[in-house]
Amino acid sequence: MRQNPDEVSAETDPARGATLEALFDAGTFVALDGAQPGARVGWGAVAGRRVFAYAHAGAALTRAESSRIARALALAAQTGSPVVGLLDATGARVDEGLAGLGAYAEVLRELARAQTLQIAVVAGPCVGLAALAPPLGDVVLMVEGAGRAMLNAAAAAEAVTGVRCTDDELGGADVHAARTGLAHLTAPSAAACIESARGLLALLPARRGARAVREATGDSVAREAPSLDAIVARARGRYDVRDVIAAVVDGGGFVELHVRYAPNVVCALARLEGRLVGVVASQPAVLAGCLDAEACTKASRFVALCDRLGVALLTLVDTPGFLPGDDQEHGGIAARAAGLLRAYATATVPRVTVVLRRAYGGAYAALASRMAGADVCLAWPLCEVAVTSADGAVSALYADEIARAEDPAAERAARLDAWRRAHLDPQRAVEAGHVDAVIAPRATRRHLCEAFARFDRDQS
Repeated sequence: MRQNPDEVSAETDPARGATLEALFDAGTFVALDGAQPGARVGWGAVAGRRVFAYAHAGAALTRAESSRIARALALAAQTGSPVVGLLDATGARVDEGLAGLGAYAEVLRELARAQTLQIAVVAGPCVGLAALAPPLGDVVLMVEGAGRAMLNAAAAAEAVTGVRCTDDELGGADVHAARTGLAHLTAPSAAACIESARGLLALLPARRGARAVREATGDSVAREAPSLDAIVARARGRYDVRDVIAAVVDGGGFVELHVRYAPNVVCALARLEGRLVGVVASQPAVLAGCLDAEACTKASRFVALCDRLGVALLTLVDTPGFLPGDDQEHGGIAARAAGLLRAYATATVPRVTVVLRRAYGGAYAALASRMAGADVCLAWPLCEVAVTSADGAVSALYADEIARAEDPAAERAARLDAWRRAHLDPQRAVEAGHVDAVIAPRATRRHLCEAFARFDRDQS
């Protein structure tokens, strides 16, 4: 049974003081709430950077607790400091009526209009009003087996719908990591989530509009990746686009977000010549790289996050198009694809795109094409930038001629060859202005570093 929050000490509740202090560099934490019981607020240094943080007490928040958190958020806004929230609460206290509701609404208002980096760590049940707090964060981390976020608990849902389930099945970390996409990352403990939060604070800009810290990595700009040449030789077949990312970014390292949600698109944070970039890559190893409704949502959210925080975007494209089916159309794939296009088209950060193999139709138009606002668009040899595949085009345009031919197979082969030469040569895309240059795959890293360096000079 959960203890009275006024009786829970920092040592006995992992979502409170001990974990809150563990976020900060040793000896830097300053409590802003003195010895007051319940929710804790304070500030300190993380890798030398000032950060504000607050921790729910593990029960419904009183009006006084909500007011303390709102004041801390306002102070963070005034000083341009990032905020980490350790969330474990059921919203406002019912017995405080509208006063308590209004105080918690102030917390949500401050979160909604924040211009600084907001990281939410869901360490326990966030039910009712409290479930609105995590989605207002820029990055959400959840503790596996303990963190939950839901507007209505399982008992309330069962009373209305008659369907029985557990709170974990309704809004646990597993659900939000794989099905809703709310959780960017999960970890087995609050301590592990705090360590991830520290890493993100060191990586991401402190506030919207600020530049990310550039970090010397020692990786040569001219380093080549011969393994990438083999991908070009395969017009068909699966490969893991994460191998491409690792081959071009500094040290081969990156932080992938939403690993289990919409895995047909990869979203990650990495460095190129020390500068932070957000990577969006269609994944041929899942659904052949097709974009479905969830993938469009995942990518558009990530693009918007990078744009808010001033992180440049690298997009790797290998997709045959949007996933067909009534479930996709009924799931709003058209609107979600339009949202993806809008995210790219309205982004103000540098956007560099590389077409790896296939870039067909509307999927390419939405996924960081030149039409969607890419500043630089590169392509590998033998890639296909077109309205549709050669098979699709020939079937649509020459079905009658093929059927009437003495040798339909030979006629179809001849039509395919002619179509590929006339429309699918990447040099055609260069001539049409959709691609800036065709590059050797092994030299992709150098070309990317040179492309992003151009924007560094423009901003200097």
